[in-house]
Amino acid sequence: QRIDHQSAVDPLQHRPAYHFANTQVEDCRQVQPALQGRDVGDVRHSFLVASLGREFPIQSDLGHRLSVIRIGRRQGQVFFVDAAHFVYGTFWCCLWSFTRLFVHAASGRQRFNGLGAWNAVTRQLVSVTNTTVVNTATMCELLHKIAELGLTGPITLVLDNARDQRNAVVMACAEPLGITRRFLQSYSPNLNLIERLWKLIKRRSLDGRDHPAFANFRGAIEETLTQLPTTYTTNLASLMTLNFQRFENVSLMAA
Repeated sequence: QRIDHQSAVDPLQHRPAYHFANTQVEDCRQVQPALQGRDVGDVRHSFLVASLGREFPIQSDLGHRLSVIRIGRRQGQVFFVDAAHFVYGTFWCCLWSFTRLFVHAASGRQRFNGLGAWNAVTRQLVSVTNTTVVNTATMCELLHKIAELGLTGPITLVLDNARDQRNAVVMACAEPLGITRRFLQSYSPNLNLIERLWKLIKRRSLDGRDHPAFANFRGAIEETLTQLPTTYTTNLASLMTLNFQRFENVSLMAA
């Protein structure tokens, strides 16, 4: 159902109903008007992802569930899972000034970790945060937190291939809870919805802001997490869509 090599009328008459050709997700994860070209666009089917000009399924059942979500029929729950590590320091932004400015920087190395699961059906975030490390125990804690919600239907988690998410301990923890895990191909953060959410949180709470102490730094992130269902509803409506950036005919240059 491509639009290349077609007249200007054909794409409008024959565009499939489930293909949101009027929107696409750019590099910054913002929805913009779609361009009629081959390089960037929506995946033809939600269960297909692209790599080096080829498309192949993540998992057939996951693709079906995402397709059902896109047309408004809820069937089970699909969570996109990943961790974020916010290091206490200076987060740059763009600023024009006629005089030189000195920006405060934090001393030492402290960080605030978040392991989150974004529900693509209910548009809600389930998260576990700490100031130590994200490991297998943290992942199991998140699984139990999701199971305690009492959601209806099968629960599917979409994850990357990090060791703390893909090991025997996590598998043994997920199976009794009735949670199915599906793993993305390597080096494909553009296919994980929660990556867009972490970028939004960083931009709203950290970029261009001076936090005099780590407690202020942590408080700013936690405040943004708390305000997601209220203050940032409009942002999330356009940001967390099931439109994924794909690449076709990628040319590689030898180093």
